[in-house]
Amino acid sequence: MPSLLLLPGPPLYTPPIADTRGAASQLIVHADRVEGAVAREIPIVGQAEIPAGRHPLTWQVGLNAAAFMGLSSAGAATFDLLTFDGLFGLPMDVAWGPLELRLAWEHLSAHFADGVLRLDEAPEEVAGYSREWFDVRLGFRRGPARVFGGVRGMLHSADGRGGPGAQIGAEWLSERRVGPFAGVDLQIHTEHEGTPSVAAQAGVALRGGGGWLRLGVVAYQGPDDAGQLSSEEKSYVGGVLGLTPPRDPGRQP
Repeated sequence: MPSLLLLPGPPLYTPPIADTRGAASQLIVHADRVEGAVAREIPIVGQAEIPAGRHPLTWQVGLNAAAFMGLSSAGAATFDLLTFDGLFGLPMDVAWGPLELRLAWEHLSAHFADGVLRLDEAPEEVAGYSREWFDVRLGFRRGPARVFGGVRGMLHSADGRGGPGAQIGAEWLSERRVGPFAGVDLQIHTEHEGTPSVAAQAGVALRGGGGWLRLGVVAYQGPDDAGQLSSEEKSYVGGVLGLTPPRDPGRQP
């Protein structure tokens, strides 16, 4: 039986490329806004190479966290911060050959920022926005391709909204030093009255020791993914600069 590994290295799980609220660092620029995210997935403890039939089984427990910022242009190289959302979670990841499973408790808090106040765009009454949920996500990875799906059960909502949700998607991330990437993500949540959100990204990925740097085009249609604006619809096509963390080298099926 393998011993427990403290800080076992790269994560088993990488956030979907096109998920605009996944724990992945990226910068999106489009006509209405500049949207930035700073995020990290950190495995804390795990085990590797547990015999389990045809493929060894690996598991990890860790932390993830992200900060999402929405800004509007206030002049040349000047921006007003409109929204700030914070995410943190406690995931457990299991990998068995090409199969991957994530079980995660996650929390999200959403806020209007000082730019909204300066622009006098804040509503008269601002409801508190926070959510805690439990996620179950299943994926299948084969080389550079991955398909995934999952469901979310709401545990707590500060404003009484919320409810179950679902997510499916697919992606391709070249394993060459320089190569193409593409991803699509579809989510449906009951708090948006069943209105789906669809996001897609495509472009060129540059591989380095710390993962992949992605340069490409992004498109989004659906409820605004900033929490305090989630009752509004948004649609855009823009540019994206993203970071995809390294995969655990023992996970290449």
